[in-house]
Amino acid sequence: MNFAKAHLKLIFLGLVSVGLLLAGCTHETTAPPGNLAPETYVTSYRINTDADSGSYYGVTVYWKGSDPDGVVGSYRYRLTDPTNADTANIDPDIMDWQTTGVSEVTFTLLFYAERQGPYLFEVAGQDNWGNWDTTPASVNIDRGSYQEGNYLPTTSFLARPPDGAQTGQGVRFVLKGSDIDGSVTAFEYRMDYDTTWHSVAADMASETAEIIVTGVTAGGRTFTVRAKDNFGGVDASPLSASFEALTTFTPEFAFPFVDGFSYVAPEDNPVLDTAAIDLTVDVEFYYSALKNISYIFTDTTVNDTTNWVSNGTNTTITLTNLTAKDGYRLWVKVEDAASVVTKQSVDFNQKVVNYDQGILLVNGVDWATYGGQIVDMYNAESTVGDHNVTWWDVFTVPPGGGYPDSLGSPLGIGSIPSWIFDPQYFSSIVWVGNNYAGDFPFYEESAPYLLAYVENGGNVILGCRYGASFFDETSSDIADLAAYCGTSDWSGTLSITAGNPLVSTTYAPDIVDIGPGNGSSSASLAQFCQISGAGITEVFSFDATMVGGFRVNKG
Repeated sequence: MNFAKAHLKLIFLGLVSVGLLLAGCTHETTAPPGNLAPETYVTSYRINTDADSGSYYGVTVYWKGSDPDGVVGSYRYRLTDPTNADTANIDPDIMDWQTTGVSEVTFTLLFYAERQGPYLFEVAGQDNWGNWDTTPASVNIDRGSYQEGNYLPTTSFLARPPDGAQTGQGVRFVLKGSDIDGSVTAFEYRMDYDTTWHSVAADMASETAEIIVTGVTAGGRTFTVRAKDNFGGVDASPLSASFEALTTFTPEFAFPFVDGFSYVAPEDNPVLDTAAIDLTVDVEFYYSALKNISYIFTDTTVNDTTNWVSNGTNTTITLTNLTAKDGYRLWVKVEDAASVVTKQSVDFNQKVVNYDQGILLVNGVDWATYGGQIVDMYNAESTVGDHNVTWWDVFTVPPGGGYPDSLGSPLGIGSIPSWIFDPQYFSSIVWVGNNYAGDFPFYEESAPYLLAYVENGGNVILGCRYGASFFDETSSDIADLAAYCGTSDWSGTLSITAGNPLVSTTYAPDIVDIGPGNGSSSASLAQFCQISGAGITEVFSFDATMVGGFRVNKG
């Protein structure tokens, strides 16, 4: 075996077979009259001056193509030795034209002190009509006098504070680089008070990088950055961002529930295996980044503020094996890129729901929009009369003045666990829906469980504004419930007023004994829609003096 050939390496960047397929298909098309041939250019080549083995050196050649009336889809290239002195040192395959779909190739060449003359590399592009560049681009490859033709990289921002913005003292930037004859390997940056450039590696696949500058001195600041390519070239026109760094910004975060919230577990499985607490964290409003979240899980009888557990940058804290108890406490500390910290705590409970709880009232009316009206409605007992009920709130933020006195604190908030929909726990469910400000998705996800609940003997009473949407047959979650009820004949709306409770024992004696409301309430509390159909029973008529309502028949 020829010693030189035994050390010869050829690395193709791309799939030659794809290029061959493209080339092989070109005979099936005909170029339009006057089709202009493509043009090809060698942009640069580089020699790895650290010999791979003896006098062998790695060589990478970069090129590009253009076509004035089409696109360049493939290329062919070859390497020859005009001196014929070292032909035996070139892989015979590369001496013939090779086809590729990419615009660079790396191979190994023999350079020794006595060699006279360069190697010749040629490349030609092929357009989308199958025409080749008739004058291939070429370059002489000589170890001692390689071409100086590196195209410098360019830089762009993907994320940055706008010029003039106010930031904290830890500022986040995301950069994107581009290099037509190589790759972006790093970004160099500095602040206006720096005397040297700092460097951060780029992701090789995307040519991007995240830079978080910490310890930014307060005041007017300028950040400057430039991309750097694999040949050491840097963007000749660095980018900059000017902003005002302040010392007053702190992280903001919120728990998904307020003090007094309760997780719930069923009587036959009272231990809550996991509780995922999703925090809402914001450090982006002052262009910072999240550094760490840590927490302490204890109870209200223990004053522990030192044994923090790191949660990294994960905004979901997962607690395990919660047993029935009042007075759990969770401390959370959020730290931004500048090590500025915000911490706060929330108290919550874990309750067990026993069998035979009677009536479950579900509130789906937004407190922020209808707070005063809906509180008055509940206090007037317009929905459940003077019966004691357990209730659930799909909204996580209570009304500003607190929950209605007639209801007290809810059993739970947000999504309702599927096991709740079991007549063993609640014989009847009264769902007050509004299809406004976010309640409807909770109903939609519960609809399949409501259907199973009814089929298992439960009672459902629904008072709803925009009631047709609560039986929208185009929703996959609601379709089965709508089909079961056979809803039809949707008509107008009417307000609940004082003396006109949502449900009256006069009209629904066979469901639960829900009597008229006590006390008074303001007019136009909420609007509900009448429905009727084969699968449901009208609770009371829809007329000028009574709001419409219905119940789903027992299965």
